[in-house]
Amino acid sequence: MLRREKFSQAYDDIGKREALLYNDLLFYEYIAYTVKEDNGDKTRIRLRVGDIVDVTEEQEGVAYAQIKAIVLHKYNDGTLYPFFVFDWFSSTSSRHNGLQCTIYRLQGQNDYRWRRVYPLTFVDHNPHTHLRTAKQHDAGKRVYMIN
Repeated sequence: MLRREKFSQAYDDIGKREALLYNDLLFYEYIAYTVKEDNGDKTRIRLRVGDIVDVTEEQEGVAYAQIKAIVLHKYNDGTLYPFFVFDWFSSTSSRHNGLQCTIYRLQGQNDYRWRRVYPLTFVDHNPHTHLRTAKQHDAGKRVYMIN
């Protein structure tokens, strides 16, 4: 489940560095927000739980994650802040024989190698990538490929 220390790291990302006083979370299925670019352009972002997002990552270049939850958490000053909870995709370094697409594995619930909670500002564009299960009838394997 989501613990306080997971949110502490996400609050650090937005410059909030205090012990968290509140535990309550509000869960949502959908979120829409507007990102304002430096040049004045605006992008309307619309995301749902289950959507796959692509984000720029230092080591991978482009990384992929599935939104597992969209939550609001009350900070110490009473302000509600939105966060994403992600399961990350990791490359298996193998390719689908016919399609020559990279195959990815979705992070499991008990896999804590990658951080899961991020502030809303982490996703600044609409998703550009669709991932599909590599074997349509075997979703339990958590194996995906870029479509």
